[in-house]
This record gives sequence, C-alpha cells and structure tokens, in this order.
Amino acid sequence: MQKRNNILFINILLLCIIAIILSIYIILNFGANGNYLILTEVDELDKLYLSNDPKLLFIDLRDSKDYEAGHIDKYINIPFSKDDKDTLLNFLEKNNYKDKTIVLMCYSSKRASEAFNLLIKNDYLHLYVVNINVEDLLNEYSNVLLTGPCNCFD
Repeated sequence: MQKRNNILFINILLLCIIAIILSIYIILNFGANGNYLILTEVDELDKLYLSNDPKLLFIDLRDSKDYEAGHIDKYINIPFSKDDKDTLLNFLEKNNYKDKTIVLMCYSSKRASEAFNLLIKNDYLHLYVVNINVEDLLNEYSNVLLTGPCNCFD
C-alpha cells in the first residue's frame, strides 16, 4: 500500500513539473502580455473597424489581383504565402509596427493563420485573425469597398 502511494505521489509530482515547464514555455514563446483574438462575427470586426484607432493596422493577405478587384477601405495589401514570408515581416519592421494591433484577413483564414503564427514567433503581441468568409465580409462592407492597387509600399 505504501509503495502504491509513493508511485501515485511521484506521478502527481511529475505531472506538476511538466505543467510548470509547459507554462514557462508558453509564456516565453507566446508572450505573457500578448493580445490575440480570432474574430468570427462581423460585429466583432465592426467594433475595431469603426473605432478609428490609430494603433490598428488592417492587412489583407490575398493576392494583389484579388485585392485590386475589391477590398475593404483601411486594409493594405501584403500578399502572403509560405514562400514569401519576408515581405510581410520586412514591411512591419521597416514601418515599426511592432506595437500596433494587426488585423489579418484573407479568403479562408489559412494565410491569416500562417501569418499569425509567423508574427507570434517574431514577437508581435497584438494580433487578430478575421475568420469570416471573405465574400460575406465584402458584402457586409460593400459601402466601403474599393478597387485598385494598394499604395502601401510607396
């Protein structure tokens, strides 16, 4: 009976140690002060969009052709792919956007999720991913839809 209690105690102690190590890992790698959010409702995005907060940076990660065909005002276009991660990072670093809250959107949230993970690894602490179908989003924001290229690199 004593041996069984000792084994149970050791197992509980090991689980506690693993939990502590995992917590430290998460804090060190994802930031204890991070502000991360997945926006799944248009109302959530509306609050940000309509706030006119200068600390917000809206990024459309779709290809340039899709962006030019129709995009929401305030969104800049930085096409993102697994093969070209540097364009996004270089733009953000060059413009000193580390302290901004970055709102990422694309067609299916796949690119936005990949960009989100990349930015977390590069110590960006304020990130939102728009997880709303882009067609629904463009319809919802039809009153502020624009066409044409992004002048964000000028």
